[in-house]
Amino acid sequence: MGFSKLEVSEFSNLVLEVHTVGYPVMGESIVTMLKDGDKVLYTIVTDCFKTADADVVKEILVSNGSPSIDVLVWTHPDEDHSVGIEELLDAFDKERKARVYKPINLSSDILNNDAAKAALDYLEENYNKNQKYKLIPIGSFEGMEPPNMSFEIKERTTGRVIFGSMHFLLPNSTLADRRNYTRARNSGEMNDFSVVYVLMINGVRYFYGADMTRASAKFLTGDNCYPLDNIRFIKIPHHGSNEPAELPGMLMCTGEKMAVATTTVYNSTNPTDGTLNKYAKICAYVSSTDRGDKPYGDIQLNFKVTDMSVPKAIYHGNAKQVRP
Repeated sequence: MGFSKLEVSEFSNLVLEVHTVGYPVMGESIVTMLKDGDKVLYTIVTDCFKTADADVVKEILVSNGSPSIDVLVWTHPDEDHSVGIEELLDAFDKERKARVYKPINLSSDILNNDAAKAALDYLEENYNKNQKYKLIPIGSFEGMEPPNMSFEIKERTTGRVIFGSMHFLLPNSTLADRRNYTRARNSGEMNDFSVVYVLMINGVRYFYGADMTRASAKFLTGDNCYPLDNIRFIKIPHHGSNEPAELPGMLMCTGEKMAVATTTVYNSTNPTDGTLNKYAKICAYVSSTDRGDKPYGDIQLNFKVTDMSVPKAIYHGNAKQVRP
């Protein structure tokens, strides 16, 4: 388990800044920064994508003082989640200190695109060679949690402490093993590798759904499963497609329509109206990147950690509120 100690001037200054980044046809990344006012304390990047016209993750980090990446989560090896990982880590983790998480049972012989192959080779070479053990496979087993990461936040003025943690929920190891064995015959089966996690700070949860599917969602239920309550933020899985259809009913939010949700577009099919309507029933509002005439979309949400009010989204490029 990873553990970090952070210091903040005052808890009232703590902000969790979350950017949901998408592109007009395909491509998704999420940048999450825990900030003390304008100072970045901790940075988590989930997936990566860039085009010849836009490298938004890099731009976000540069505009925030170029902080080092503390955690990279590569949820799964589809191309729209995998382009630019090598360049990003070369620029923002020169000393190879970041913890990098990837799906369990992911082997190079099942990868179906050059970006993913290059990313996996790069990660093995730079984070899992010689005495480096920074590349961590994630998979849940029956009755056993996968490795989690935690951090302590200390208030300088009083010495009080609150805690944060990342809880990895998926992929299920048995399902990932099956997909590896059958060589993931289609892109839908490749999504069953998706790493899904909850970031928790001071007891409040932020849900990152990656491209989880109907097959993998059933492993979130049961006596030994992580509680999906007190949810404040939902990254809607699979670009707002119609699966996993049952997930909105499994998420218990912080209060009556106090959570917010985001998604990204994929080709001409996602997000679907039906899915957006489901999340609108449990959220204050839902935002999405869009196709538009700009080369990217970015939904910025600034969550004050000690204030449970609903944040107002800041939209960049092709991004907008889509519900209600």
